[in-house]
Amino acid sequence: MQSSTLPCSVVKSNIINAPDLKRCAEGLGTGPAGNTPFLFSYDLRIDGDDEYVEPYCRVWLESRGKIHSYFVDDRPDLAQAYAPQLFGLLAHYDLRRLCAERLSKINPRARGETYHVCLSAHGVILVAEHIQTVAVDCGRSSAFAAFMPTQPSNHAHMACLAGLQRCATALLMNQYSVGSRDRFRQVRVEQV
Repeated sequence: MQSSTLPCSVVKSNIINAPDLKRCAEGLGTGPAGNTPFLFSYDLRIDGDDEYVEPYCRVWLESRGKIHSYFVDDRPDLAQAYAPQLFGLLAHYDLRRLCAERLSKINPRARGETYHVCLSAHGVILVAEHIQTVAVDCGRSSAFAAFMPTQPSNHAHMACLAGLQRCATALLMNQYSVGSRDRFRQVRVEQV
């Protein structure tokens, strides 16, 4: 019997430690709770040897027990509140390259597939737009990947892993809640 759990392998990166990227994460909650944004994201697509960014930023938050992602173009209140962080995230070229390189490793067949680059207070999650389909067609390990900062203490390290786990679970549950009733119902964050 095949597992219903998807792996999300986490690697440490100095890019996640960058002060400008940390400024982009200002205002984010530590997980889905209380109508506070917990992720900012944009879409990344690989086509040939080039990566393309779709400049449609989203803010992810939990409201009334459900995870929602809102395009900031549709929510002027969110755009106004988080514009500096979102513009900074879109302009972070090193993060974009890091995600594109990782994407080519976790899913060599990712050409034309869209992934969300999701910034959290704990690090960055790279997740397929169509999690279930990508996991079935390209392998379980091709749907999620994550980056965390290099942490000086064991406590900070464990807190980052736990936070990434909460965010990855919310991303999977969001897709599951909008009608995708496929086989993968859990995601497990683990450092490689």
